[in-house]
Order: sequence, then C-alpha cells, then structure tokens
Amino acid sequence: MLDLRRLTFRTLRGIAGQEGDSFDAVSEHLLVRSAGRSIATLRLRLITPTTPSYTAQFFDLSNLPDTPMLEIGRFCLHPEAPDPDTLRIALAYLTRLVDDSGVSHLIGCSSLPGTELSAHARALGAFYSQFNVTTRTLVPESHDLLDIVPLGEQRDLPPFLRHYLNLGARLSTRAVVDRSLHTCLVLTLLRVVDIPPSRARALRELARSPR
Repeated sequence: MLDLRRLTFRTLRGIAGQEGDSFDAVSEHLLVRSAGRSIATLRLRLITPTTPSYTAQFFDLSNLPDTPMLEIGRFCLHPEAPDPDTLRIALAYLTRLVDDSGVSHLIGCSSLPGTELSAHARALGAFYSQFNVTTRTLVPESHDLLDIVPLGEQRDLPPFLRHYLNLGARLSTRAVVDRSLHTCLVLTLLRVVDIPPSRARALRELARSPR
C-alpha cells in the first residue's frame, strides 16, 4: 500500500521523502491487487466535523452538519494499470460501506498535481458554475480559484475526482497549495442524497455483483 502511494505521490513527481502519516494508523485501507501486484489503494475513516482529520488540517469544517461523514483520501492508481474496472471495484466497495454505515456525506481533499493554479481553475470551472462549498482554509498559502481566471470548460481531471463530480460532488472555491507534494488540494464534499437515483442504483448493483 505505502509502496504504491510512494510511487504515485512522490517517485513519479520527483519528490523525495517517506510516504505515510499519523492518520494511516486510525484509518481503514482498501487495496486492490491484480496478478500479485497492487494496482489501487485508498484510505477511509468515519469522522465528524470536529474530529481531527487529514481534511481538517487544511479546511475549516465547522460549518458542515454535525453528522458522521466518510473521509476518503490517498486514492491512487498504478500508472501501468489503467483498467477502468479497478475504479469500479473501488466505487462498489465505497457504495457498500456507505449503505452499511448510513453516513450522509463523503468528504476529502482532492489532490490536483502541480501548483499551477490557473490551470486548475480552468479545469474545474464548469463545476463551479453549479455549486460550491463555502469554507475557510487553515493554512497560509491558499488561493480563491474563482479570482484567478474566468471560468472555462472541464479539462483533464484525476479519474476518481471526475467520477465524484459526475455523482454530484461539491468543491471548495479555495485551493490549498501543498508544496511538499507539489500539488493543490481542493475540498470535495458529496452528499449521498445528491447522487442521481439512476447512478445510485447502478452503484448498488455493482456493489452486489460477485467478484
């Protein structure tokens, strides 16, 4: 798990250092393997807005409903395993977990590679015209993406984020620059009730299908 995360978040970006933090020990981890090789992983944890969490390090969550949420993070795919079924397996597991736990929100920090804020603003612009999450950032280097460039059309986005947005996820208009990992973080919030019924049915059918 950590080897795949290190490859994705550090080695391929030319960033030195060890992968892992204190939240790994208090979280559950999904690891997808194929032919003896780890091809995808993500981290999961039940939190509330007042729980010390990875997301709460960067964003003020106090204005969110005081209900259990599922925090999802550190999602990555092996660069040599682009099989779309890998992402579907992860979504099926999440669907089952959401139904079993009864959470109302999924939350996390979407990691956008690079610190070129104008490119991220253009890539996400089509979604900001729908809705956004209003919240404060808690770190010095953060920027309002809507102030950088006029909103444009959707460009290349990480596959997991693209699926989230198509399910109805909301984004913060402010982005946090994490120079230690050469990335920008955007708060991502998905209310379960916002998932279109047809997509919810398809996800539940996928979750019930044998593997």
